[in-house]
Amino acid sequence: MRSLTFLVFILLLPCFISCRKSHETALITARIDTNNFHKYTLGYKDSIRVFQLETNKDCLLHDITSINLSDSLVIVFDARGKSISLFDVNGHFIRKIGKQGNGPGEFVQLTNMHYNPREKLIEIFDNPQKKLFAYDLKGNLVKTKKSVINFISFAESPEGYYVYSPFVDHNESAGYNLFLLSKNMDHIKGRFLTTQNNFDRALFSGNFTYNNEELFFRHGLNDTIYKLKDGQIAPYLYVDFGSLKVPYQKVSAIKNQQVYDEQVYSKEPAYLGQIQHVLANDKWMRFTFSEIKFGEKTMLSALYDREADTIQFYNSYATKMPGISNPHPKYYDNQKAAYLIYPYEMNEEEVRIFEKFYGVKVNDSSNPFIALCYE
Repeated sequence: MRSLTFLVFILLLPCFISCRKSHETALITARIDTNNFHKYTLGYKDSIRVFQLETNKDCLLHDITSINLSDSLVIVFDARGKSISLFDVNGHFIRKIGKQGNGPGEFVQLTNMHYNPREKLIEIFDNPQKKLFAYDLKGNLVKTKKSVINFISFAESPEGYYVYSPFVDHNESAGYNLFLLSKNMDHIKGRFLTTQNNFDRALFSGNFTYNNEELFFRHGLNDTIYKLKDGQIAPYLYVDFGSLKVPYQKVSAIKNQQVYDEQVYSKEPAYLGQIQHVLANDKWMRFTFSEIKFGEKTMLSALYDREADTIQFYNSYATKMPGISNPHPKYYDNQKAAYLIYPYEMNEEEVRIFEKFYGVKVNDSSNPFIALCYE
């Protein structure tokens, strides 16, 4: 088994945090003071349930992109493995959703997925075909929609589909990269957030975040998390990285990839930003951010208290949960958080403690465990 390296995040710059909130918009300002960075401690040990996702030739997972939980199902999206798998709440494999191929009802490329809990539908978008496939939880294809534009991530809402399409050369772009499409995806209802290049378009992991009826959006190297509602977009949470802020309007106008890389990824000291892994419930919003450079990066995380309107940044963490080495969950709601535990990342001592603590057996070639932590 491979030895697990526990990450310790260290920021060599100080940071002071203050918050101001007006209506539904929060402004988070980070100033330089290292005394205000904290160690994040995971401590759910008295309210945790651990189960392993079944492993067989039909459901071998590569790298889990996202997890959705329904009342009785665990929906696992594996972008690298090009699959969506359903498990029950004890980890038993049920079925795959959709099929890759060139036949009727098949997707060429599993570009992104969304689970619609209201209609209990799993929606898959195939960018090459510009088609959205909607499946019920039994795996039946119930509808297909043809999009008027290409995009790489999407979110369903009462007013239509918000889609992230940073392809500045398509006919409908007009320099925008966020669009609101109609329910049938046959016309554009709104355009938001301009850019003049698409060099950072690959930074699309988790562009959209749900919390019940709330919908949030983040993209690329931008330092703002937006709230989407009623066909409108508004800055919800802005992180000011001070002198290390990416001058987004300036760099988004660069037309040459080499110049872009030199001015963005080769800067010393490195810019801070690239907000990712945004999760929210009624009380908290959490996310990660990092240095923007090639090679090894300093990674940090933040926890925003939506009720108290305060934020804390973390540059290190500790854990009281055996086997859980990443402080950021894959799923988050008002009752629970879901963490992934990969057996191949655990060393022998960690395996021994993990097996004894949770009463499970570990096989380093098997699918990951899920730890459900109840708050």
